[in-house]
Amino acid sequence: MKSVVAVFLLVSCIYPLQRVIDARWGSEEELVRELMYFPTGRMMKRLVLGYDEMAADLVWLRMIQYYGQHKQSDRRYDYLGHIVDVLTDLDPRFIHAYTFGALLLTDDAKDPSRGLGILKKGAEYNPMDWRLPFMSGFIHYVFLGDYDGAARYFVRSSSLPDAPDFAGRFAAYVYGRKGDSDVSLELWSNLYHRSENEYEKLAALRYIKRIHTERLDLLVRRFEDMYGRYPLDLTELVKVGWFEDLPRPPDGSLYYLDPDDGKVKCTN
Repeated sequence: MKSVVAVFLLVSCIYPLQRVIDARWGSEEELVRELMYFPTGRMMKRLVLGYDEMAADLVWLRMIQYYGQHKQSDRRYDYLGHIVDVLTDLDPRFIHAYTFGALLLTDDAKDPSRGLGILKKGAEYNPMDWRLPFMSGFIHYVFLGDYDGAARYFVRSSSLPDAPDFAGRFAAYVYGRKGDSDVSLELWSNLYHRSENEYEKLAALRYIKRIHTERLDLLVRRFEDMYGRYPLDLTELVKVGWFEDLPRPPDGSLYYLDPDDGKVKCTN
C-alpha cells in the first residue's frame, strides 16, 4: 500500500513539471504562474515516502525532455537550473546530474555561474568524488578562460581517491600552457571518450570539430598567402609539411575544403 501511495504522490509532483515542458505559453507571466506549482526537491522528498531515487529518475527524464524540446525550438533554458536543483535535492549522490547539468547550464544556457554553483552543491554532498572539481576545472578553462582557477580545480581533483592520471596531467598542462588550444582539444576529447551521456558526447564532438576546423582554416589562409591560391584539397597541407596526418574527428567523419568559398567543413 505504501508503494502505491508513493507512486501516486510522485506522479502528482511530477505533473506540474510536465505541464511546464509541454505547454505553449502565451507570455512570460503565464510561464511563471505555471512554475509556481512545481514543487521543490525538498518538498518532493517529504511526499514520496522514501522513493527518492525513483522520483529522481523521473525528474531526470523530464529534464532531458525539457532540454531536448528547447534545443529544437527557442534555445531558452530559463528553468533548467531549477530542474537540476530539484533532481539533486532528491538524489544528492547522482554525480552525473551535477556534471551534465553544469555543462548544459554553462554551454547551452550560457550561465556558467549557475553551472559552477551546481558543482559546488555536488561537492558539498560528495566531497571525495574527483569528477566534480574536474568539471569545475573544465568550465574554468574552456568557457571562462580562468586558467589559474582551472589549475586549482584540476589539482584538487587529482588529489582525491580514484582520480585517474589525466586529472593531474591536466593540472600540469594548464599551469604550463595557459590558453593553449591543445589543452582544450584534449579536454573535449577526454569528455567525448569517457562520457556515457549522448548529449555530453555531442557537445564534446561539436567543440572538437570547431577547434580542428579553425586550425585548418588558418592554415588554408596561410597557404593562400604563400601560393596565391587555395590548396587543391587538404592533403596539400600535409605535403608542405604542416601536418603528418590530417586531424580526424572521433566519430569517423572527414574534413574537406569547400572549393566555392575556401572554407574547411566536415562531412557530418
